Amino acid sequence: MSGSWELWEDLARHWDESDLDDRFRAYAPRAITEYPVLHDQEARPAPAGPYCVVEIAQGFQVARYGGTRVKYEHLLQKVPLQFRIHASREDIVVKLCRQIALRFDGFQFKLPSSDVVCFSREDDFGVQEDDEHWVWVLPYLISLETEILLSR
Repeated sequence: MSGSWELWEDLARHWDESDLDDRFRAYAPRAITEYPVLHDQEARPAPAGPYCVVEIAQGFQVARYGGTRVKYEHLLQKVPLQFRIHASREDIVVKLCRQIALRFDGFQFKLPSSDVVCFSREDDFGVQEDDEHWVWVLPYLISLETEILLSR
């Protein structure tokens, strides 16, 4: 089975190859041009401009199949993943959410120990946390299939 670090590494690589950092920094205060945009699980302290936190939840088994005369068993697992976009206004988080979706819808993870069967976007939603802070959540569900060698 793939570790969540493998998902994070491939996702971060794809993010780095895109122009998403520049898209986020375009909405930052003028004096701030460099700050980390993408964060794993949390952002402490909160960056000065818009930023994104990626949360990869624990996967859960959906199916396990094989047969009595096979050497391998297959494990089908689902892993929830979400991008949490933070900014000072609703219109900004919505625009940045759209930019992430444009770059990640249809993204093909390249994992060494599992095949990604499906990477599907779920319903997104936004929340105003206080007068000057909005969060927009863009959730995905990753379906992984792993081939496991059975003991002899």
